[in-house]
Amino acid sequence: MEGFIDPAPNTLVDAVLFISFLDLSPLSALLRKFYREPYKIRHPPEAMLRLFAIQKLRGHKFLSELDRELDDRAVKLLGFKYKPSYKTVWHWLNKRIGPEGLEVIHTELMKLIKQALATQGIQMAKTIAGDATHMQAPPQDQEAAYNGHYKMRCYLLHHLICAKTGLTLNWIVAPGNVDEGQFMLPMLAKTMADGFKPEVLVLDNGYAHYFNYEIPNLLGFKLLVCI
Repeated sequence: MEGFIDPAPNTLVDAVLFISFLDLSPLSALLRKFYREPYKIRHPPEAMLRLFAIQKLRGHKFLSELDRELDDRAVKLLGFKYKPSYKTVWHWLNKRIGPEGLEVIHTELMKLIKQALATQGIQMAKTIAGDATHMQAPPQDQEAAYNGHYKMRCYLLHHLICAKTGLTLNWIVAPGNVDEGQFMLPMLAKTMADGFKPEVLVLDNGYAHYFNYEIPNLLGFKLLVCI
């Protein structure tokens, strides 16, 4: 980890350089399970995973934003021989790995980032924040639901993030009309099961439910609710 750069939000961060330092060898076997014919691999799976990590670290909502960031330097640091096309990246994320695979890989990736930060004395997820982001659904989507606050048919992406790094720890996607309060404790439980030890929990007032106050207090968290 020589030359390590602290990725805290108040520090100018070279996210690509930070990700390039991560040793992804512990995930090699897991990544290759998603390839039927590993000998035909065009781009190194570890490089594709670093690209996924950049998307998370930068908070890009769209792959087009990520694609624009891939200059020659970034391509080399992430471990590619040449820049993967937009279509290749989309297929890797949405078809080859898929939602369930991404969740598994994301969990393992966050553990590696946590270990890398710990070597520099940085405790990840000491303070975590819970929020929901709306995602507008197409008119024909029957699984979405109308949300009166956003005045649209949508889904809500409920997520817990590390307040220091801005990285998503875990998430749940639900129709826009489902009560937010029920999702906080399952996300908190998974965060702790993944080995994180938060001390402060900051919640949006949409999660202001009796159990979301009581359980964190019993666990010894400092709880802050944003009105």
